[in-house]
Amino acid sequence: MAHAKKIIVDGKSYKSLAEIARAFDVNERTLHNRVSRSGWSIEEAIGLNSPKPRNKKPISYKGVKYDPLTALAKAYDVSYQLLSLRLTRGYT
Repeated sequence: MAHAKKIIVDGKSYKSLAEIARAFDVNERTLHNRVSRSGWSIEEAIGLNSPKPRNKKPISYKGVKYDPLTALAKAYDVSYQLLSLRLTRGYT
């Protein structure tokens, strides 16, 4: 039987993301989503490092370029989270 790969965080070895979540008092599902869906490093996901901006491309809407996406959300009085979710789900 093969041994699972150990994960080193802040100089300590962990067996799983669940173990890391418990050690850093982060919800296990939140940690998993940040790492797998959002592409954050484990250190970013548990709060040791600030997450790096991932999408720096300007977005064009109705002929106007917005950079960053938060500017578009602000222009239309919509929260960034809602706008991001809608774009992820394919809204145009």
